[in-house]
Amino acid sequence: MRLFFFAVLISALSLLPVAHADQSSVWGKEAVSSWVGKYPSDIPSGGKAGLLGQGEVNKTLQQILPPFEQKNWMAYDVESTIKQVDHFLVIDKCIPHNCPSAFATIVIDLNQKRLWVGLFSRDATRTSTRWYGNADDYSVLPEAIRQEFINRHEGFMSQHVH
Repeated sequence: MRLFFFAVLISALSLLPVAHADQSSVWGKEAVSSWVGKYPSDIPSGGKAGLLGQGEVNKTLQQILPPFEQKNWMAYDVESTIKQVDHFLVIDKCIPHNCPSAFATIVIDLNQKRLWVGLFSRDATRTSTRWYGNADDYSVLPEAIRQEFINRHEGFMSQHVH
């Protein structure tokens, strides 16, 4: 009987690190929402990376972005402060001196482990919009987020079309 209780105790204790790891995850609602108003590259005290370089967020970005996009990802180093729309964090980044024609929007769902990256690029010969996500299509995002992404295209168009 004592052996049974010992086995149950060991099993229960082995679950504690898993539960603790999940609660301290960057995807924990409190942990992620603490980033609102900060820059994604800010490094919290005692931290080693900004929001996009942390644990599950970084892993998800690497999983959803194709290799050619990952190669260019570091160029998006002009950033705005993180904002919250409903239960989503929204991060806007762009390429220096080319913000209207090369930008990215990263959206993190606070309720579920879902993440999307919307990329827009335009040069003299082409225009491209790409969305990558680890779950649902970007169409599940709130209209306000999708419309802001489109409005950034229109801002570019109104500046460069005569």
